[in-house]
Amino acid sequence: YVLSVGNLNPRKNISRLIRAFHMMKEKYGGNEKLVIVGKKDYGTDELVSEEQNDIIFTCYVDNEDLIGFYQGAACYVYPSLYEGFGIPPLEAMACGTPVAVSNRTSMPEVVGDAGLYFDPEDEMQIMQCIYRLLTDDRLREKLIRSGYERVKCFDWKISAEKTAALYQDITNR
Repeated sequence: YVLSVGNLNPRKNISRLIRAFHMMKEKYGGNEKLVIVGKKDYGTDELVSEEQNDIIFTCYVDNEDLIGFYQGAACYVYPSLYEGFGIPPLEAMACGTPVAVSNRTSMPEVVGDAGLYFDPEDEMQIMQCIYRLLTDDRLREKLIRSGYERVKCFDWKISAEKTAALYQDITNR
């Protein structure tokens, strides 16, 4: 299955992901499902009405179960139009799942060279990235390896130490 994780609100761009997934199924066929994990938010009732055999909305999933969703996915897609940081792609990479993400805001900085990028307003690009991740084994393996390396750049202990050093520097001035 193709996985996407995040609260269901308009900035997460799930409606375009669903359309891109439908386009891929129409063009190439296949048995893949699209699993969307996240609680409903404003303006998303029409999304959940899209649920059918190939699209599954799980609503909220606790962290322990979420790991299983990441590990079981063929790929992870994050079509967000805006993110402050974007932890779910890092979680997916830490679980060995290749990712395709929006080329907007913080996503290139977060994912680096460990994922595929698409214009989140271009359903064809989203579809092409999903299809590549599902069919190109060599690319998948490369991105899985790169993903494991990339998540090492985001260590909470190192981040806390850098933040503390910054505050200390500011206080000393």
